[in-house]
Amino acid sequence: MVQSAKQRHRVDSDEASRIGYITYEAGAALKSATLGLQLEYQFTSQLSLLGNVETEYYFGEASDSPLINDEGSDITYEASLLLRWEF
Repeated sequence: MVQSAKQRHRVDSDEASRIGYITYEAGAALKSATLGLQLEYQFTSQLSLLGNVETEYYFGEASDSPLINDEGSDITYEASLLLRWEF
């Protein structure tokens, strides 16, 4: 499911009372910018190792959401390592 920043970072009244946040409604705006690097090392024609590092910066109304301000950060990091076998 694809969600806009408006849907993804809002906190409605039911959620706010359940989790203790204030209600928040983001306007329609750009959510974030992402920068990443992906590398692949091929051991054989069938076996390879993939690595990925990525950072995402939230700005505008998305960064004002209590989900980002209270529990998260304006900047997130992600790294992954994957071993792939091709048939």
